[in-house]
Amino acid sequence: MVGATLLFASNDMEEVRTFLGQRVEPDSLKFDAKGAGGYRLSLIGGSPARRVDEGLSLFRIDVEPEIRTEVVSLPDAYTVSIGLSGRQETALDNLVVPTAHCVASPGQELRATLDGASKWMLRLGRATVERAMQARLGDRAGGEVRFEPTLRADDRAVGDWMRMLGGYAEFSRSDLLSRSPLAAGLAEQMLVHGLLDAQGHSFSAALAEDRGPADGPALRAALAFCDAQAPNPITVADIAAAARLGVRSLQRVFQDELGLTPMEYLRRVRMERARAELLRIRAGDTAGTVTEVALAWGFVHLGRFSSAYRARYGEAPSETIRGARKH
Repeated sequence: MVGATLLFASNDMEEVRTFLGQRVEPDSLKFDAKGAGGYRLSLIGGSPARRVDEGLSLFRIDVEPEIRTEVVSLPDAYTVSIGLSGRQETALDNLVVPTAHCVASPGQELRATLDGASKWMLRLGRATVERAMQARLGDRAGGEVRFEPTLRADDRAVGDWMRMLGGYAEFSRSDLLSRSPLAAGLAEQMLVHGLLDAQGHSFSAALAEDRGPADGPALRAALAFCDAQAPNPITVADIAAAARLGVRSLQRVFQDELGLTPMEYLRRVRMERARAELLRIRAGDTAGTVTEVALAWGFVHLGRFSSAYRARYGEAPSETIRGARKH
């Protein structure tokens, strides 16, 4: 696994038992293993040092031959399990999950058997999910988000979200996200909000409702928010909250008035900021490279950035920085 950070590996089942016991609430873990085998835990994205109620971390677990666990899931985190290979059996609150993929909400009782198996484990902090829901629903976001436990890869929205998670894993294995905090933050926001849209939960009906009129002041508030927050990892839900609109109403007013989606407008703002920075470099007012500027503004696909930049400004970013053309 290129780019993954090995956090723990052992063939000693007592060591594995101790390690797993330290990662959950005291006395909440029952653990059993068959035969001599091994357990590996690797960090793919995010940070294991974050508070468990904050942020996002993606791990990979590899087990051989068989480990059975019974645990009360973390009280301040959501745990998304994505089966990659091998036999995996899971039950949440004594209800069997019929697929190898599931979502455990905080405090749920989890029983799992892994037999020669590998899986991803995505940890989402409770506070992170609550903030995302607050951005979507405002005052209507009171109470805990409880997800439906079974993730069905044959559902189109869930399948798209799982592919997004795979893309996040690939980027995390490179150094692009570490070099672009804005892009890393955007990727994490997309995963959180994407899960809220793809998977059923206790606020799904509320998210389907719109709020507020899609009028001129709302659009102006949305544009001002995009302009002010362009350096930060914001989502379409954040823009909608700033405009006091539902996401669908926001998308409709942007399309009607600008012919763009909200995120297309935001990318345009960031492209303008990137160009301004390249022009400052050319003038000698600051130092930097095209790659550094692109990553700073969240453009991790450098080839796509160059193509979009040329289409908009009629020259490549490298030409702007060299002053190859007159303006």
